[in-house]
Amino acid sequence: MDTAIVPQIYRFKFDINIINIISSFAKQHQHAAQKDYKEEWKKFIEENKEIIMREETRLKELGYEGNVEEKMYKSGRYYFKNKNPDKNPVKKERKKYQRINNETRQLIKLHVDESIKKNIKPADAYDNFIIKNPLLKDNISIKKAYKNIYYNYQTIHI
Repeated sequence: MDTAIVPQIYRFKFDINIINIISSFAKQHQHAAQKDYKEEWKKFIEENKEIIMREETRLKELGYEGNVEEKMYKSGRYYFKNKNPDKNPVKKERKKYQRINNETRQLIKLHVDESIKKNIKPADAYDNFIIKNPLLKDNISIKKAYKNIYYNYQTIHI
């Protein structure tokens, strides 16, 4: 009998269409006072009620338990209004990749497998791994490798 492991979602993202709509609204009202912004937001909610209801249903099906309209409001008010899509970020020079040895990789994979079966959050699982393997504590490449392996394992075994 094959039991599928359902990964728990810790960060619920909006659909790209909702992001575009909220971003557009936020840009249009980015300099409005909070009171004016709230009034315009109420109008926006009424005008886009159908799209918002679909997004709310989608997020609830994924397991989101919070207030979707409040999440949208905060995203628009505090994140999308300051985001500038035209701005090209300056590319930084990448650091040389540090490989981890196969023995450590196998240790990580075994621990990740156990952690996912126990439904432990990635950060807590890493902390637990470091407690069991204190010699690896101060190595940042181990932390990155652990979280990368955790993420990859979780997405492959959905």
